[in-house]
Amino acid sequence: PCLVLKKFNNKMFWVIPLSSKQKNLDFYLNFTDNAYQNVSLIIAQLKLISVNRFDRKMYEIDIDLFNKTKNKVFELLT
Repeated sequence: PCLVLKKFNNKMFWVIPLSSKQKNLDFYLNFTDNAYQNVSLIIAQLKLISVNRFDRKMYEIDIDLFNKTKNKVFELLT
């Protein structure tokens, strides 16, 4: 599964992969999801994918975590 960070058009997306392994590194964002499972966003693996490779399984996070993710991506890129 992955988190869609930005939709560019109907064919291209920026995504961040999710992992069940949590690590205390700058490019990991660890959290507990709605099902009380430990999950990590691996920000260093930010990818541009086409809609053809997009898995239809959706994963929702709250807006505060999404904003925190965007800030971490910005910090990593600057």
